[in-house]
Amino acid sequence: MPTNFELTTEEAARQLNVSRTFVFKEIESGNLKYRMVGTHCRIAYEDLVDYKREVQRRQEEALQQLADNAQDIGLGY
Repeated sequence: MPTNFELTTEEAARQLNVSRTFVFKEIESGNLKYRMVGTHCRIAYEDLVDYKREVQRRQEEALQQLADNAQDIGLGY
């Protein structure tokens, strides 16, 4: 991939397996970087990859916390 490759919000949504609406909400909340090209949002591929990594890191952290809590209360995980 070229380092300056950009995706539309629809393409980003497909990459993330989410809706375009969700992508816009993540943009509006500041979680996903973008730039405007006229009236359209463009998301740098590298920023999308960074976003996916951060989401995965938070998911793994939450799962580990759940496993630790289950261990603490004796569920045997």
